[in-house]
Amino acid sequence: MLAPATKAVSQARFRANQDDVKSQTFFSLAISTCLAGCLQGQVSAPELGIVRYADNTVRPIYGVEANLIVGKQLMPFAEAASFSEFGGLVAIKGRIQLISRRGSVVSEYYTNERKPLLDIDGALTTAIAYLPSREALLHWSGKSFVLTQLDAGSFGGKPTSVQVHGAHSARLLATNAEGNVSEITISLETGQLTSLKFLPGIRGPAFLQQSFVLFRDKQGLEIEAPNGSRRTVSVPSRDFTVERMSSDWLHLSSPSTQQSWVLHLSNSALQLSEMPVSKAEARR
Repeated sequence: MLAPATKAVSQARFRANQDDVKSQTFFSLAISTCLAGCLQGQVSAPELGIVRYADNTVRPIYGVEANLIVGKQLMPFAEAASFSEFGGLVAIKGRIQLISRRGSVVSEYYTNERKPLLDIDGALTTAIAYLPSREALLHWSGKSFVLTQLDAGSFGGKPTSVQVHGAHSARLLATNAEGNVSEITISLETGQLTSLKFLPGIRGPAFLQQSFVLFRDKQGLEIEAPNGSRRTVSVPSRDFTVERMSSDWLHLSSPSTQQSWVLHLSNSALQLSEMPVSKAEARR
């Protein structure tokens, strides 16, 4: 669980204008206040993760399965987000920011990317982004962001999920024009493709969660385990997207119905719960 921040973000750490600095400071202070309250009420309302709502606000989710509570806004705007228990990765107006467990901005990288794929599923060194306009991977080395340019046209299809895979490589799931999905492994040191395999019976877009692969079909949300076995979870929408809210929890949202759900998925858990709307959304 994230701990309260102990000081405001230093302005000297960023090359942003005055408005950006105010926004970053606000985010750090808001996260501190919210997480301090979470620590006090941990027994009755544990924090499950942090989500990006349809209105692009970022909010924590508390509670237990099927009994969820939406926390106060941590961030007024994000174009994409991914969180684990150790921190988060968010995309804001052409910048990608790495957030520590204390709620401060560790580092940021200017990409001018509107729709990056983001993932962080453990320690900060699992933070990675795919930048489609550059055909590049951006990952956190433990000291700085490192950009790895991929070989142009090294694989076909549109990437829909990315994940750090071991110490020196990354995995991508890509969907071709026919909807078929491939799993691609790429070296973070050279940008070269090291393996490519087709995933039979899986339709894109698909998402990586630990060693599971998630995709949707007519029956709902399909979850394929490493041994090839599948389980189906009924989701009343066919156009949902997936973002990580913590290591074992995923946020599913439907742009057409404005509904969203949280999925608890690990080797020992599988539970889908509908997420309540935020107060801001309820007033719209």
